[in-house]
Amino acid sequence: MTRIADLVVTDALPFVKRWRLVGSPVHIRLWAAAARNSRLVSAEEAAVFLLGLDDREFWDLHVFPEIAELRATRFDDLDQQTQKAIAIRLCKGPPRDHWPRKAEVEKIKKARLYWAVRELKRIEVAGGELPPDAKSWLEARIGQFADLEGMTIEDGFPEGTTAQWVPPSPDDRYDTLEGAARLRALETALASARGGWDDDPAERANDWLRQPEKTALVLDDLAVVANGGDEFPRVWNRFGWAHSPNQSETVGAPQRDLQGEADHVLALLNQLSENTLSAAIEGVSNWLDSWRTGSRLRLWPAGVAKDLADRREGDECQRGERGRCRSQRCPRRGR
Repeated sequence: MTRIADLVVTDALPFVKRWRLVGSPVHIRLWAAAARNSRLVSAEEAAVFLLGLDDREFWDLHVFPEIAELRATRFDDLDQQTQKAIAIRLCKGPPRDHWPRKAEVEKIKKARLYWAVRELKRIEVAGGELPPDAKSWLEARIGQFADLEGMTIEDGFPEGTTAQWVPPSPDDRYDTLEGAARLRALETALASARGGWDDDPAERANDWLRQPEKTALVLDDLAVVANGGDEFPRVWNRFGWAHSPNQSETVGAPQRDLQGEADHVLALLNQLSENTLSAAIEGVSNWLDSWRTGSRLRLWPAGVAKDLADRREGDECQRGERGRCRSQRCPRRGR
């Protein structure tokens, strides 16, 4: 809406006016955010809004942070009577019932004072001029709270969600195993549930398997056990996601024989039972997609490849009238 207002303010006004008519917290916040723009909301409208707020809307920064920001950024636009009324309300601090009954009296007293000082200081940080009485009141008390001396307009607001990259944490114990022993350990780990933030055996097993040199080890393991590793569907599923013709190799590693690798995997896949293929279908289908251009898969019957893809998306088939599928993603759409 801010962008629309920048382009054609008259196109944004109807939306802002509708927000003002709805009393939900979401619409109150949307309107308050828009009201920071004097082209969308007049000083008179902002004054009526700010004077009519209940205690929760006026004080709760975690639910209505946009209101505190509006109050600070538009303070100088308000008439003197409204400024004085807001300043008096701020000096009183938030009501006692914002804290639990059993909370210590002295702690509540200090917290109420802190909130009052912070909100008055927010107005000054935004460039507003407090009424003389409120300014004197603030100057006499802000020294009690050193952290507020250098506050910004957003101090006290709830922080947004942040994301950070979590590096892989492979379980190196799989390096000490080989053949059926390694496959059994991987299968067990991949079936395990997370035990805590730093306790996720499945993720650590997957991190180990995703390393280019480890997929080669797992492929060798699958080749030496019975039936192409039919008893390890979870390993096959993760292997299908990890084994790629485009995997980066470590410096000094021998050049890969992509056709040979593809033939090797196809021969093993042909030994798997229907149950194992069904359980590993997502990984196997991903492997087929990845290797379709990286190697000549003509040895893999086209009908089998199609059947695997159909089974992967079969649950999305939405049969309608005359048995025709209406799903956009189903491979049998229209049939």
